[in-house]
Amino acid sequence: MGRPIRHRQKWRIRWLDEHGARQSEVHDDYKAAASALRQHEVLVDEIRRGVRPGPPVEKTFDQLADYWIENRASQKRSGKDDESIIRRHLRPSFGPLKLRELNVAHADRFVTDRSHLDKKTVSNLLTLLLAMLNCALDLEWLEKVPRIKKPRVRIFERDFCYLRTDSEIRRFLAAAEEEGQMVHALYATAMLTGAREGELAALTWGDVDFERRLITIQRSFEGPTKANDVRYVPVLDELLPILRAWRLRNPNTRTERLSCASTISSVASSGLASALRCGAPITVRSSSSQASCDKSGPRSGAGAPIKMMGLGVRRSATHVPA
Repeated sequence: MGRPIRHRQKWRIRWLDEHGARQSEVHDDYKAAASALRQHEVLVDEIRRGVRPGPPVEKTFDQLADYWIENRASQKRSGKDDESIIRRHLRPSFGPLKLRELNVAHADRFVTDRSHLDKKTVSNLLTLLLAMLNCALDLEWLEKVPRIKKPRVRIFERDFCYLRTDSEIRRFLAAAEEEGQMVHALYATAMLTGAREGELAALTWGDVDFERRLITIQRSFEGPTKANDVRYVPVLDELLPILRAWRLRNPNTRTERLSCASTISSVASSGLASALRCGAPITVRSSSSQASCDKSGPRSGAGAPIKMMGLGVRRSATHVPA
């Protein structure tokens, strides 16, 4: 066993690791240096005898990001979002850093540097970071994941008000109807089935079973559903005549979509569709077809605005047919 040697008013220790590579450390006093040397030598001996697993492979965050993009993001519907977050936020902050060196202080600095962003956005960035670090843990590139805390995010803003009554629902649908029959059918289906925007855009008449009064949601516009599953949603009494009327205007094939891509794009660019697209609060006035994002509180009287987060009216229940 070696001994500490004097080095500029301190004590240096040297040892060979489990791979035979020379390592060294410097300590303030002799006893601390001797104790550390013994610990290193015992650790190396246990690793070589198979009693203890070796340290994780030395990897940088850049290498983890490359692995994630190639093997994990490519399997996700939101893979492009992951790539964007990694390129714009995570690589610039953590890229060359060794994974074992990434700690809570780095994450706190990352959050502080993004104080100008919405808390939900920062929370989403940290969610991806933690998922990547857990992946590194599974790959044995990391011994443990630092306890990174995400900022608290309120589910609803204080001025949020969802559609509470049948009267408010009728006012909203009346405003949508003024945009056109397809827009009205689209929003009525969204409100009374709970389907997402991409799922609505991908619905065909073959997915609508009028006899059994079921809608089969089995795909999104750009691929599978978010959970990659198939759902069966009942056609409620309020929705049935709306879909039947729209079907009479589209009597062609079962494979034809309920709404064309151009209409979906047009609706998505309007204020009405902000709820479907990003969950932003929207305002609908029954006296006109206009709708816009609005953070003001509900107003009383005729034509009072209705605000909602997403299309929160989900009165339907997922149903699996017998």
